[in-house]
Amino acid sequence: MTMNSENDSIERAELLVAQGRFSDALEVLDTAIAEAPECAKLWANKGWCLFSMGEYDLAAVQFTEALRLKPNASTTYFFRAQCREKIGDLDGALQDYSASIAIKPQSDAFMMIGMIHRYNGNLVAARQAFSNAIRLDPDNDLAASFLAEELDHP
Repeated sequence: MTMNSENDSIERAELLVAQGRFSDALEVLDTAIAEAPECAKLWANKGWCLFSMGEYDLAAVQFTEALRLKPNASTTYFFRAQCREKIGDLDGALQDYSASIAIKPQSDAFMMIGMIHRYNGNLVAARQAFSNAIRLDPDNDLAASFLAEELDHP
């Protein structure tokens, strides 16, 4: 499969997902993956499609394959973390959010780390994560409100 046909498949699948036609998108992606199994973006897009369908376990498997092929993909770590969080693997989610941040610090990933730490009762780590989210995005009102709430109620 050529780079152009990979990109065409990715674009087609993304359009189908946006239209809510998940089965059609999976068919396009499965065909493309069969022709270009080394394309990490195809695996990641299949993961996103499955995530959109609520198939978090299966989506995590696709994201894992994408990361095997392209281990420096911060967005893929972020989405695998989202899957892990949805299935209750908070430790795995923290690891993946941290891996995502190590590659490319993002306010959203720090927010999710803060939320998990807050849920687990680790308020010191939650405060640090919310502070980092604000440092990257000073307009992050949600992080600011969580940080203010945590500081008001230690």
